[in-house]
Amino acid sequence: MIAVTAEGKDGGGEEVRQLASQCHGSVIVDNLAGDSLGLVTSLVLKKILNLVSNGAMIGAGKVVGNIMIDVSPANNKLIDRSIRIIQELLRREEGKKDDKIKTEGEEKDGGGVMMLSGLGVSSFPSYGELYELVTRVFSLKKLWVNQHGVSIPSPIRVILEMLRGGRTVQEAIDKLQR
Repeated sequence: MIAVTAEGKDGGGEEVRQLASQCHGSVIVDNLAGDSLGLVTSLVLKKILNLVSNGAMIGAGKVVGNIMIDVSPANNKLIDRSIRIIQELLRREEGKKDDKIKTEGEEKDGGGVMMLSGLGVSSFPSYGELYELVTRVFSLKKLWVNQHGVSIPSPIRVILEMLRGGRTVQEAIDKLQR
């Protein structure tokens, strides 16, 4: 339980501290402008819970940059979201490679082309190729969980590892679980 309380100038501090001592986490905000509906306190609580939730997702490795990648692509909308996330992350990686090449004074090769070693792909995977990968990896993830009772990393993380290192699904999962 988390308590968010506004401690005003009129006292009540001991009651607030007593409540806070009974919680796992507490935030005491001094001189917070109150309102009759308690909206300010609710908004502060919402912001704090968002920070805690975001921190937990980052700590669990479910965020890359500023993108939440732990998507379970169980329908077409979520499959599309997964594909767009993969495409965005691949574009970001390619941009970093281009910047590095520019700073080293070498010429760019192929402008926007990414070598996906071991997969025989010399450019970004098409939407159709990514659709197949996302659905296949998600199906394998569900099967793995049902048969072994063990969770594997998100399909997006597995696919990125496959594309970066030219790995099979199993090799990517093994590498990510180490």
